Amino acid sequence: MKRLISIILTAVMVMSLFTAAVVSTSAQTYSAVVKVSGATYIADIGDTFEYSVFFTSTQQVSAAQIEIPYNSAVMTVKTAGGKVDASTTADYNDAYAAVVGNKIVANFASVTPYTFDKRLALKVSFTVKAKGTVDMTPVIREVLNGAGNDIVDISGNKIDAKFSSAVEVTLPPANKYAAKTPLVTLSNVATGVQLKWAKVDGATAYRVFRMNNGSWAKLADTTAVSYIDKTVKSGYDYKYTVRALKGTAFITDYVRNGWNIKYVAQPALPTLTNTDYGISVKWPAVAGAEKYAVFRKNGTKWVQLAATTALSYLDKNVVCGTAYTYTIRCLDGKGTAVSAFNATGATNTYLTAPVVSSVACAVGGVQVKWAKVTGAAKYRVFRRTATTSWKKVADTAAISLLDKTAVSDNTYYYTVRCISADAKSFTSTFNTVGKAVYYIAAPNAPTLTVAAKSVKISWPVVSGAFNYRIFRKVGNGSWAKLADTADHVYEDKTVVSGYKYSYTIRCLNENKTKFISAYNTTGSAVTFIAAPANPGLKNTSTGVKIAWTKVNGAAKYRVFRKTGSGSFVAIGDTTGVTYLDKSAKNGYTYTYTIRCVTADGKKYTSVFNAGSKIVCKR
Repeated sequence: MKRLISIILTAVMVMSLFTAAVVSTSAQTYSAVVKVSGATYIADIGDTFEYSVFFTSTQQVSAAQIEIPYNSAVMTVKTAGGKVDASTTADYNDAYAAVVGNKIVANFASVTPYTFDKRLALKVSFTVKAKGTVDMTPVIREVLNGAGNDIVDISGNKIDAKFSSAVEVTLPPANKYAAKTPLVTLSNVATGVQLKWAKVDGATAYRVFRMNNGSWAKLADTTAVSYIDKTVKSGYDYKYTVRALKGTAFITDYVRNGWNIKYVAQPALPTLTNTDYGISVKWPAVAGAEKYAVFRKNGTKWVQLAATTALSYLDKNVVCGTAYTYTIRCLDGKGTAVSAFNATGATNTYLTAPVVSSVACAVGGVQVKWAKVTGAAKYRVFRRTATTSWKKVADTAAISLLDKTAVSDNTYYYTVRCISADAKSFTSTFNTVGKAVYYIAAPNAPTLTVAAKSVKISWPVVSGAFNYRIFRKVGNGSWAKLADTADHVYEDKTVVSGYKYSYTIRCLNENKTKFISAYNTTGSAVTFIAAPANPGLKNTSTGVKIAWTKVNGAAKYRVFRKTGSGSFVAIGDTTGVTYLDKSAKNGYTYTYTIRCVTADGKKYTSVFNAGSKIVCKR
């Protein structure tokens, strides 16, 4: 048979922490520190505890060796004739346990393999006799199965992956410090799992433990009577216990089974979005949550709206312009709250989609108007065509907008959406179809040119226009139709000298039955001054006398003269209707014409005729 070796390769501890030593007024006691597989225990002098080792394996064991470190200066172990009283319920063949140097060695083998489980554990009793520290973590040398093959090899390597072992340490049930054991309550809070317990008389601190892979592991020391474990993950189960300290020594026992809780994190604040039917409340999933409660604040109280397994909820009971605050809490399958919740909540003002009331051709672009939305800070106007998607036109706080970027002879669709005051987020939905308009630009104010007996009107061609209607008003009168034309020029021959005329243009459809554009309400104005008729000429002894008919509305006249085929040159201004050219020379042929000017002589107010010709004779 192969050489027997000791047991524990992977110690899975079933822990029963010791009560700690205390200093009392009646007697002084000292503590023994016992370490087993990474866990630390403190026992009082005189305490007796039982140390049990057993295996977990799918294979039956035929032989094994367990080595338990031991310190005879700190504790005593029950012996009989040098052999340790290692009581078991197994009927071992060739079983032997003895103190060998600083350890207890238990070698045993059985002709008939057996399951060395907790019922058949190797048990050794120790009694603390002095202060000191002992590491009693067991060591494995070899474990064999019924065929004599290694379950654990001679170097302590585990061959059978399913093999494990455990150590159980127990104290008498009547331990005098058990009554001081902190009783812990657990709750899920925003930042983790919160533990709370009552104050323990004489305690200077408390040690918080959390179960880790079957063993209690120190989480933190605190002087408070509460602690928040912030290292937890949502959806996971956790087990905690607490033990009181005085200085560095434990002065209480702890609850061995601990307290269990599934940590379910506080839901994130929901995202709130206005829809056509109400406020959409959405939130991310929380691991461990089976349901979610949706709350809305009513004054200072939260009112539950729904319990749902979904991650969204539509609150239809809302009024435009009103602010609403929501929060979410996790529930278990029975509808019981299992998480904290954000007590501030997320707030949103419900706004309906703006209704576009009209889109119309205007001077300079398309005029868009919509109904005011109560509570809206600003609006964003969008435009599309039949083949393009929605594109932003502009933002405004008003309830109308002139789209100056519209191009004539196009069909446009407009919609409006509410936005925040900083224009960074949308606060309402919008009509996805939009309101349509066929845009024909209003003709620009026409250019007016005064002719001898008429006013000539011209304007740029408007894309998409079939015909134009010319309107005229006299002085401060009203606009009246002057003429319709398919051209973009017109000559008004019905003007009367001395009157102010204003003109504007509007586009017509193909049949001249409907206006298809707006028009410039101001138009272009001019005061028509007729060109003076060709003057009468007469030779006198002092020069050539020039006379002409008075022109209505003229403030002043300028007389022009040219010699032969030369150019006209101004020779004088007058407010009358005659002029004597004293500079004319005998025998020369002169042509004279007249032109109206302003009173200050700085601007012409009429054109001029070809003039009259005369040979000067003195």
